[in-house]
Amino acid sequence: MLYGAQVKTQYIRDTALQPYETKAETFEIFLPEGVRAVDLTVSLRYEINKPDNFIEIAKVTRKVSLDR
Repeated sequence: MLYGAQVKTQYIRDTALQPYETKAETFEIFLPEGVRAVDLTVSLRYEINKPDNFIEIAKVTRKVSLDR
């Protein structure tokens, strides 16, 4: 091994949710031509072992429109 474990860990992206810390994420969603509004549902889940086995922590549903 060329580098030790302490050097390799700096390349890992932190995806953990820390307590009492706000984390903002940005997502780009490409819509088909002519679609101006969508119903969007975002769910925050804790997966225990596999995607079918989860605990839903929060769920938000909103109507998003490109028109002002």
